[in-house]
Amino acid sequence: MTEEELLKRADELVASFCELDVVKRYREVKKALAQNKRLCSLQQERKAIQSHLKEIKTLEKDALIKRCKELQIEYDNDPLVINYKHLREEVFALIQPLEEAGF
Repeated sequence: MTEEELLKRADELVASFCELDVVKRYREVKKALAQNKRLCSLQQERKAIQSHLKEIKTLEKDALIKRCKELQIEYDNDPLVINYKHLREEVFALIQPLEEAGF
């Protein structure tokens, strides 16, 4: 095969990969996750608290750390997040052999 033929075949494989149901669902769920205002708000609040933890006194810090953990648990237990993480693992499992082969 020529280099041009190899590149064409690689493009075809990528296109076929993108048409897999699991990849389509992953993209849909990822988009829905990014557009979910409640989940985005949870993440933003948690990140805002974490960014200010170094500046806060010890007594307040414990309460804020607890709040961060609560926000993360609420986020992680949302069905959309659970579905996203599961689909991401499936997609990564499909990609892993290619990475191991050096692609």
